[in-house]
Amino acid sequence: LIKTGLYPELAYGDALRIRCALASPEPIEDFAYDRYLERFGIYAVCWQPEDMVVIANGQGNVVVGALLQVKQRFLRTVNALYPEPESALLDGLLVGAKRSLPEDVQENFKRTGLTHIVALSGYNISIIVGIVFNIGIYVGCGRRGVSLLLVVGLVAFVLLVGAQSSIVRAAIMGLLIIGIKNSG
Repeated sequence: LIKTGLYPELAYGDALRIRCALASPEPIEDFAYDRYLERFGIYAVCWQPEDMVVIANGQGNVVVGALLQVKQRFLRTVNALYPEPESALLDGLLVGAKRSLPEDVQENFKRTGLTHIVALSGYNISIIVGIVFNIGIYVGCGRRGVSLLLVVGLVAFVLLVGAQSSIVRAAIMGLLIIGIKNSG
């Protein structure tokens, strides 16, 4: 795990050459940070690289890269249309982008037990299903055509937001419902 500043800006698929002093992650107070990182296959951390150079671009999966570009464009549009902290809240609600939420807003969500509002879940899946369903009906797709659009839309959304376990579970449930509706 490498922590860096905001610049130089990096993108998905960038290949990097990094010179860094690696350290083993350690627990932080009563939080087992080392064990948390272990869940993701991370066994070393670098808090500030000595040197980092982009040596190539576009090295990632083309589909994932395209979806991430769509997500970034969406986030830029939301941020241009709405002021802070409203735009950050909308980012979290729609695509799970919690990083942009101000600390005090995140703390208020924690204190009131409402962090689930900005967590990706079935709510987001229902939004995607509603949008894709209405688009499919509007363009005149039949029942099977709308179902195919829904499957593609759900898979694309899961990839777009990073395939977190909560959203994968919700998408599986959505796909099961689509399958059930088409079997009858």
